[in-house]
Amino acid sequence: PSVAADMDGRGETMEELLEKFERDLSRHGVKPSGRGPHRKRVQHIVDKFPVPLTRGFTNDPSVLEEVKTWREDRSSQGHFSTSLRWFKKWVEVTAVEEALASPECALALVPSQLASTQSSEAAVQPAPDVVMIDVDSPASAAQESTSPVAAAPAPAPARSPPTAPPPSGRPAPVGASEAPAAKRPRLELSPNTPRMVRKVAEAADPYLAVCNIGLSVTAPRLQATSSRTSGGGGRAACTADFAVRANELSMHFARVANEDQDAAEEIARWEEEEGPCTNLLGASSYVDQRRRAEQLKEEELEHAWLWSFCGVRPRIVVLRTLSVIALHRTSGHGLGLILKKLLCMARSPFASAVDVVNATDFLLVGDLPSETRLNLRLLETLAKKVFKPIPACALDDSKWSTMVKMAVFGSHLGKLLSMEPHFQECNGDVDATRLHWAALEASTETPASWCYRAAFMSGLLWNADVRNAYPKLMRLQPQGVSPQILVDFQNVQKHALARAQVDAQQAGQPPPRSEWTQSPGTAGAPPPSSRSGSGGSPPLGNRGGAP
Repeated sequence: PSVAADMDGRGETMEELLEKFERDLSRHGVKPSGRGPHRKRVQHIVDKFPVPLTRGFTNDPSVLEEVKTWREDRSSQGHFSTSLRWFKKWVEVTAVEEALASPECALALVPSQLASTQSSEAAVQPAPDVVMIDVDSPASAAQESTSPVAAAPAPAPARSPPTAPPPSGRPAPVGASEAPAAKRPRLELSPNTPRMVRKVAEAADPYLAVCNIGLSVTAPRLQATSSRTSGGGGRAACTADFAVRANELSMHFARVANEDQDAAEEIARWEEEEGPCTNLLGASSYVDQRRRAEQLKEEELEHAWLWSFCGVRPRIVVLRTLSVIALHRTSGHGLGLILKKLLCMARSPFASAVDVVNATDFLLVGDLPSETRLNLRLLETLAKKVFKPIPACALDDSKWSTMVKMAVFGSHLGKLLSMEPHFQECNGDVDATRLHWAALEASTETPASWCYRAAFMSGLLWNADVRNAYPKLMRLQPQGVSPQILVDFQNVQKHALARAQVDAQQAGQPPPRSEWTQSPGTAGAPPPSSRSGSGGSPPLGNRGGAP
């Protein structure tokens, strides 16, 4: 209190106080565009009160309460009262800083027992400077030996100092002691980092935050993380444990998402040389990699996901391994979390989303959760909007079936592929999609796997290649799938085509192709659907090769 009173009695003018207030707001994370308005609003408040502005202006609680009743504060949703709180906070912080910098506080920091042994010397010598000693630095021992405080005898055995928190302010991750913190890439973002990227650094779930970059949705903070499960059943997919593990790496995800290739190289190199997944990343084959992944804990595998997001090394095999391991450990019920992570990997600024499409092939032949009834009509709601991507948080929602999740996942990947020149140049005929086409046309897939893959490719094609999606999908004629499933699948494509035609007409663009070639030998094709308003589904087309 005495320090605050002394500062208040310095006779600072209103302009001097406001100048210091505006300048110091940068230390509290206020952007330049917000500092000036805070200053103007505080000045407006002072002008309406019959007293001059001092550091003790906000000591009276009635001042803030009165400002809250003003019409301009209510119409601005509390901006004036918020600025006044900022001013009060600044006054308090500067008073604390002034107190800590005083010689009296420096002496108070020395233990009373040590101060008593030096009382005779203190009368003729100035108080020793308070020195911050780095216990890990090589010069700390020599510095301690020359310090008058360190030279005094200690009255009791010194307790080991508590471990300092990491620079991010988050709790130290499990197993962090195994990796030297000094070699970890620095946790920094440039001042001009976009807002959405900063949200990744602050998010409890960096995977979802990366998926939401560019969308008008926000990733939940740690306390708001959903505890609902994915894939049905009561298994946790995004539990608090996962949120804590993922949150440890949020800053690193943000640095890569900020399109900082040097940071991506640095993080990837650290994970390969010093990280907990060094052995996994050094495996030479998928079999060897999977064997090593089985021996790692979940929090250690998060580092392999981060390495994959860096996108500066070939990553398809690692993505396959991580997906299959996660699916196996959760008995299929962690599908939503896996799809969310894969979608995050697809948004790496330094790698193609085709890598994720390729890795998804292994996922679809894994232990996916079974559904009591395979009903492709569940996709009609998405089809009537041409499989427009919905927020990625739906992937981790237990109310959605596996089939719907695969369609949503495919729609997001398709949107990303539509922005890749290479995918457009080859008309979507890349190795990753050929794997899926071959599986859809073969007779080796189970009905469930075929439906999940068909849902995935429907979402992907209608977003990646809307012009040719309908003829490509309608040509599918697999064996071993019931006629009713094929009829439902065709009707889903018809719903998507109808909406796509309307959208193209409103946008003045060429309409999507609606014709497709019927090959000979389709006598066994399912009959047209009586539920379609266009007179039924055309017979299925040829089975020869990928479209």
